[in-house]
Amino acid sequence: MKCLDHQSQEATDLRWLIVMTHFANQKLFLGQDNAEGRFRECVEYPNLGDQRMVRPFIRSTEIALRNMWAQNKELKEGEKPPQIAEAIWSELHLRTPCSYLPPLPPETFNGGDTSREVLELYATIVQHFHETIETTGIDARHDSAFGLVIFAISILADALSLRPVEFVSAKLLLRSIVEAHINLRYLRTKDDRTIWLQFRNFGNAQAKLALLKYLDYKEKPEYIDIEQLYSFANQDLWLEFQEIELGNWAKKTLRDIAVEAQLKDVYDQHYQILSVTAHAHWTGIREANFTVCLNPLHRLHLIPDAPRPYQTSHIPDMCKLVNQMLDDLNYLYPPLKARLRKYKVASSAAAPTEQA
Repeated sequence: MKCLDHQSQEATDLRWLIVMTHFANQKLFLGQDNAEGRFRECVEYPNLGDQRMVRPFIRSTEIALRNMWAQNKELKEGEKPPQIAEAIWSELHLRTPCSYLPPLPPETFNGGDTSREVLELYATIVQHFHETIETTGIDARHDSAFGLVIFAISILADALSLRPVEFVSAKLLLRSIVEAHINLRYLRTKDDRTIWLQFRNFGNAQAKLALLKYLDYKEKPEYIDIEQLYSFANQDLWLEFQEIELGNWAKKTLRDIAVEAQLKDVYDQHYQILSVTAHAHWTGIREANFTVCLNPLHRLHLIPDAPRPYQTSHIPDMCKLVNQMLDDLNYLYPPLKARLRKYKVASSAAAPTEQA
């Protein structure tokens, strides 16, 4: 597998063997000015010379030899070596079975203490909500700030209840926490009443949009509660007067929001790799549902794999992001000292995984 990267150390070692075979059979001669020095570097590879120069020389030489071989080995019938090779690979595939990677033990993450801490944190945030409430009228700042934090904590609680094999679900949950964190930091940074209302009104309008669409269909998804959706759409304002906006609530991309919130590093670290799973892009599918066939006669092709436990837990990263959101909430509505700490103990106590 490591040889699939043609510039890896393993691939370069194999390509060096091909170059040395040509040297040994006197099929390759160096005609450059420093031919003797370059030859010595090849013979004593990788112990002589600057490997930043030697390794590229070996790879480029092997490519040149490969092209010469392909040109000189054309058969009289017009069938070329690549066509023969493909036929051989096909026969090997038909005559030998695929080989799966044996299951690896998952990382041991003791989430019991963390789960209890998350439940206690949830209760603390709810209590702090009641201590800081100033009006029973519409308070977009207060409701949205606490709502985003409570939402992230709820997601974390869901993640802690997942089985180790639920690899895809964990990534989707982590992505939602990342987006909640970026939105909260942006709202905190702007801290403008109009923007807080914009965030809240956009959500209400989305409820109205969904409601109008479901009214046009004879059937709706089983999980949809029309009466509840109707109440959401009318919560702050009669839906007849609710304007529907499309796109992002801030009329910006999440990346732009992250930049303005000074969370570009969080966006870069998490969002792209998690989004490929959320949007069912190929990399997400490849990571979750395929493995490489270990039969050396099958050219390391991909084969569908059973769900496997992820080797590293997503919980520590979720906890770190939730703690950063608690910092934001403390900034908006101090004092709030509660933070998640148990996950660090659980991570450090994790047993090392055995390699197959």
